[in-house]
Amino acid sequence: MKHKQLLLLAALLIAGLSSTAQLHAQTDYSYRGALSRLGIGLGASMGFAVPVGDLNDTLMQGTPGRKIDEAAPGIAFRFGLNASYPFTRTVRGTIATGLDIRNVGKKLREEDGTGTELDSRGYNLQYFYIEPGVSISAFRLALNIGMPMSGSQPVPPPLGKAGESMDIVSDNLEMMLEPRIGATLVLVDEEEGWMGLTIDLGFPLNKIFKETTPSVPGAYVAGDIPATRILNGHLGLTYQFGIPGTGGQ
Repeated sequence: MKHKQLLLLAALLIAGLSSTAQLHAQTDYSYRGALSRLGIGLGASMGFAVPVGDLNDTLMQGTPGRKIDEAAPGIAFRFGLNASYPFTRTVRGTIATGLDIRNVGKKLREEDGTGTELDSRGYNLQYFYIEPGVSISAFRLALNIGMPMSGSQPVPPPLGKAGESMDIVSDNLEMMLEPRIGATLVLVDEEEGWMGLTIDLGFPLNKIFKETTPSVPGAYVAGDIPATRILNGHLGLTYQFGIPGTGGQ
């Protein structure tokens, strides 16, 4: 029995030392390949986008069976340029820029919440984003700054048919300020470059639409989800080339 306990303790010690070594290798940039230098490359990620906030639709109020709105999840996609630099052995500055596409919507159901879905409306929003951040070990904090480029929204009944959409004028969309939290799991680190698996979650501080009703015809419909924000999460990959002469050994 004592012999088995000693073997178990030895196994746990070996496992602990192995885990410590792996953690050190994961976070100590001065002992890595391309991770020890300035990295520049590409990144792409896909995930979900769900509207959160006031889903009350004033256009539908008073219409029988259309008083309850439910969030409709959609698909989010981001891609663009990624760059990073190791300031210390465990701290790495990051910046990303590119195109951020989000599809969100909401569903209208019967007033008691048990009826069949009456219709669904989808919104497509596109932003040019710049995202500075910092990685501490594998964890990352960042601020996503999104400048609205374009978008589309459904034509609300009875003005349009089911599935019909119209363009959103970018001037009627708020600039996005979105804190993001995430992590990067290094998959490959060689002399020429490194590749990582990225996981991110973000929630904007601002709303989708500006509060004021625009004067541009066919743009934002007054009363339609003005208070909604987009909760979103992404899973993706980044590959960055290590620039020679820009870091440690």
